[in-house]
Amino acid sequence: MCFWLWSVVGLTFAQDREVAWSYVDSMAKILLPFLVGLTVIDSVREVKQLAWVILLSEAYVAWEFNLSYFVGYNRLLMEGFGGMDNNCHAIALVACTGLAVFLGLHERRWWLKGLALGAALLMIHAILFSFSAGAC
Repeated sequence: MCFWLWSVVGLTFAQDREVAWSYVDSMAKILLPFLVGLTVIDSVREVKQLAWVILLSEAYVAWEFNLSYFVGYNRLLMEGFGGMDNNCHAIALVACTGLAVFLGLHERRWWLKGLALGAALLMIHAILFSFSAGAC
């Protein structure tokens, strides 16, 4: 937060204020959701719910990538997703794969365990056909 405040101070001394404002704005888009999450989440149960939302969101994207791949078009490699290329998204898939394995091993209900571990398999397969050297 101090870094963001310092960049706001730096904005006042910038020669090109448009460029400086775009930097402050992009940093605020990272900081503000973090602060909202930090103040709204107040129990372990809510952290687990957030982890499931993140996992299921990334699993859906991996599902769509797999569907596209099996039809014959590697969308992840050719287009990327969400403003990220294949390397960036493959790294996000790697991070969520760890989350999926953790949630799958920790869950007590068999159907949630299967959902999490199935999502991990979808994400691992998407990582493999992303052809990203940084993610493998």
